[in-house]
Amino acid sequence: MTERHNLKLDNNILVGVILCFLFVFSIQNISTSNSLIQNTKETLRPPDIIQTLKKALDDPSKDVRIQVVEALGRIRSDEAVAVLIDALDDPEVDVRRKVVDVLEGIDNPRLTDIMIKMLQDPDEDSGVREQAVEVLARVDDPRARVAIQSVLKDPYVNVRREAARRLGRMGDVTAIDALIDLLDDDNKSVRRETIISLGELRAQQAVEPLSRLMLLSDEDIRREAVEALGYIGVPTAIPILKKALLDKYKKVREKAIEALSRIEDVGAVNVLVNVLSDDDSDIREEAMKALSKMETPSALNALTQSFREKDNKERVRMVKVLSDIKTQNSVTVLILALSDPDWKIRKEAADGLGDIGDIRAIEPLTEAMLDPNESVRKEVIRALGRIVD
Repeated sequence: MTERHNLKLDNNILVGVILCFLFVFSIQNISTSNSLIQNTKETLRPPDIIQTLKKALDDPSKDVRIQVVEALGRIRSDEAVAVLIDALDDPEVDVRRKVVDVLEGIDNPRLTDIMIKMLQDPDEDSGVREQAVEVLARVDDPRARVAIQSVLKDPYVNVRREAARRLGRMGDVTAIDALIDLLDDDNKSVRRETIISLGELRAQQAVEPLSRLMLLSDEDIRREAVEALGYIGVPTAIPILKKALLDKYKKVREKAIEALSRIEDVGAVNVLVNVLSDDDSDIREEAMKALSKMETPSALNALTQSFREKDNKERVRMVKVLSDIKTQNSVTVLILALSDPDWKIRKEAADGLGDIGDIRAIEPLTEAMLDPNESVRKEVIRALGRIVD
C-alpha cells in the first residue's frame, strides 16, 4: 500500500515537473516571437521600403511601375513624394499620368513649381498637362493661377477646357477678361466651360458678350449663356432674358425663367408675371415656381394677384404646383386658397399646407375646420395632424 502511494506521489511530481517545463518553454517561445516581430519592424522601416520601391521603378514593365507609384502614393511621406517627383521623368505617358494623379491629393510645397514647369512644357503629353491644371487649381498660390491663365490659348482643347473650368471653380476674378476672350474659341466644349465659369465668377462685364451668344444657332450654348446670366444676376441682363423667353427651344425658355428668378429686381418679376399667361402650360408652371422662389413683396403680390385672376382649372393647377415647391410664398398663396369659392381648391390647399408643414398655417387651418364642406373639413384635420406631428 505504501509502495503504491509512493509511486502515485512520484507520478504526480513528474506531471508537475513536465507542466512546469512546458510553461517555461512557452514563455520562452513568446519572448522569442516578440523579439522576431520587433526585429522585423526594425528591418522593414519605411525609408527602406521606399528605397525598395524606388528600385522597382526601373522595372521594364509599365504596369509594375504604375503599381509602384500607387504604393508610394499610399505612403505619402516626404521621402515617398521625392521618389514620385523623380518618376515624373518616366518615359511612359501612363506612368507619368498616374504620378500626377497620385500627387493631386498630396500637400507638398515642391509640387507647385514642378506642376507649373510641366504645364508649360509644350512637349509634355496634353493629358498630363491637363492633370497638372487640376493639381495647380488646388494650390493657394498666385503663381498657380497665373500659370493656369497662361494656357487658355493652348493649342490643345483639353488643356484650354480644363483651364477655363478650373478658373471659375477657383473664383479667380483676375481671369474674367481672358475668359471673355475665350468665348470666341472654335471648340464648343471650351466655350461651354468658359460660359459656366463666367457665371460662377458673377462677371458683370460679361453680360454684353454673353448676350451676343444668344444669336448663335447652337441651342446648348444659348442655354448655358442664359443660365450664366442668371448667376451673374444683374438687372442689365433682364432684357436679354426677356428675349430668350421667345426662343424656339423650350429648354432655353425654361432656363430664362430660372435665370430671371435669381435677379432680385421688380423688372424680373414683371417679366415673369407676363409668362404666367404663356400658351404652354409647362412654361406657366415654371414661371409660378420662379415667382414662388423669389421671396420679395413684388413676387408675392404677383402670385396672389395671378391666383385671384385665374379660372378654376388654373387655380387647381397653381395650388398643386405651389404645394410641391414648399416656399414661404407658396404657404401664403395656399392660405389664401383656403377661402376659395371652389371646395376642391380649398381641399387641395389644405392638403398642400399639411405637406409643407409650416406652422404659419395652423391658425388659418383651425379656422377652416368650420368649412361648410365635409371633405374640406376632413382634409383640414389631416393637415393639422401632419403639422403638429
